Amino acid sequence: MIAIFLLAYLLMFVIIESLQKLVFKKTQWSRKAAHIGMGIIVFLMPLYLSKIEIIIIAIGFTVVLTISKYKQILSLHKVERKTIGEVLYPASIGIIAAISLPQNVEAFQAGALSLAFADGFAAVVGTSFPIKQFKVFKNKKSIGGSLTFAIIASLIIISFPSMQDVNPLLKIMFVILLTLSEFFLIFGLDNLFIPLFAALFFLITT
Repeated sequence: MIAIFLLAYLLMFVIIESLQKLVFKKTQWSRKAAHIGMGIIVFLMPLYLSKIEIIIIAIGFTVVLTISKYKQILSLHKVERKTIGEVLYPASIGIIAAISLPQNVEAFQAGALSLAFADGFAAVVGTSFPIKQFKVFKNKKSIGGSLTFAIIASLIIISFPSMQDVNPLLKIMFVILLTLSEFFLIFGLDNLFIPLFAALFFLITT
């Protein structure tokens, strides 16, 4: 089964790289697509793979993407701002797997979805419909992106059965924490802390 997931990742990167070069030449599409695509695959992992297998995959991709970034192999590394987010992404998956699996699959999945969809679509909307942009430590942030993040993060939380009995005020405070993390963290550190905060919230409250 681990081979199937590795093949899925390989196919995803090949498709994204091909589309970036052939179709989306003038936009940095590959980074956002990889963000969301990886999250979908990661969400399914604990249903078929063991904790150790997930950690091994996470370590492997952290190493591969580190080399790719150093060599500038993939187009997703080609951004103007300084960031190591693409390397921290798989590293964060390994960390939340280590602290949440196998006892709390929802904590792991919430971390994966928060990073993939809340953070991923916040970047898409923030770029296309910024509403009002700000400079945060030389990085562009926007009200549009932050609102999108908060809405999607909220939807992710209430979609898990274990969250139904959690105090609504706690859930609101958690969404605010995640949104502020996405807004203020720089150099791609949000890719590390957003899934970690999400997983920890589920572990503490459920």
